[in-house]
Amino acid sequence: MLGSCWLAVGALVLVVGLVAVPALMLHSAGRAAPLVSPLTLPAPACFVDPAPQPATPTHVQGPNPVLPTPCNVPHNGQIFATFTVTGSRLDYPGSAKLLSIAASGCTTRAQTSLEKTKAAGAAQVRYLYPSASSWRAGHQKVTCMIVTPAPTLTSSLVKGYE
Repeated sequence: MLGSCWLAVGALVLVVGLVAVPALMLHSAGRAAPLVSPLTLPAPACFVDPAPQPATPTHVQGPNPVLPTPCNVPHNGQIFATFTVTGSRLDYPGSAKLLSIAASGCTTRAQTSLEKTKAAGAAQVRYLYPSASSWRAGHQKVTCMIVTPAPTLTSSLVKGYE
């Protein structure tokens, strides 16, 4: 009886190992990476948004997780700037005010940071800004990105970055 229990435990360890090792090898070889929030990516990071949202100028909360990728492989988005909004953590400026700050800040940065010829066509500037709860937690960063509907970009859209 005890022998069959050890045999079952051994079989379970073998099955888990056969599943986990290839997954770890794929991840470490760069063939598969975890999806992350675009809020965690620095400028000028490129990414693939596996579920791009409809054409809207902004996203307020809950951005789609994205797949970070080198800019020289097909992608449909790039973080081109980030900036911090000043103010007390206890005094949330409100969504309308942050929308205005994000739109103005990202538009200005797009004009100076992006290669206009590469960013033409279906590319759109979008921005992410903090919700009230995020603001109170100390997150006051605006993330500026440019996205296209399909992963057809194969280079950086940021001036001076390949």
